Amino acid sequence: MFQIQAQVRDAGVPPLSSSATLNVIILDQNDNAPVIVSPSAQSGSAGVEVVPQSAGQGYLVTKIIATDADSGQNARLLYQILESTDPSLFSVAGNSGDIRTNRSILEQDGPTCLLVFLVMDNGQPSPSTTATIFLSILANVSEEASANGNLDTAPGYSIDRDIYLVAAFGSTSFL
Repeated sequence: MFQIQAQVRDAGVPPLSSSATLNVIILDQNDNAPVIVSPSAQSGSAGVEVVPQSAGQGYLVTKIIATDADSGQNARLLYQILESTDPSLFSVAGNSGDIRTNRSILEQDGPTCLLVFLVMDNGQPSPSTTATIFLSILANVSEEASANGNLDTAPGYSIDRDIYLVAAFGSTSFL
């Protein structure tokens, strides 16, 4: 914000004058798209998250974290799922980016789920960013081990995680 004081005076006798104050307010231009910080994808590939098959309704799978270099309302972010292998299974909170289960995971649910989500800011126009997450649903993983991200030391987990990742990417490519 700038404030400019202006005064004008004429050349008459006696000189007459007048003054005014001009307030200049600079508003943020919505010129930055959101940047997704987490889950991070490497080399342009999708992020991968593990979900225990025992997860019930409302289980927090992950949180999408994004930033926007704009300010004020232009930096307020909104999240939504654009595409999902199973739309009934997962949802994203519009204001926080929390991805949660809508229901308990069933035996007949596939071993993977692909989520494509959109993050957009609140400005006009509204720049946006998309990203993809592969969710791998594993039967032998406890909710505690999944939340800690430490699958290698989880009791009862003896199968190599890479096998599941290859299966997830293969089945998604097939779809």
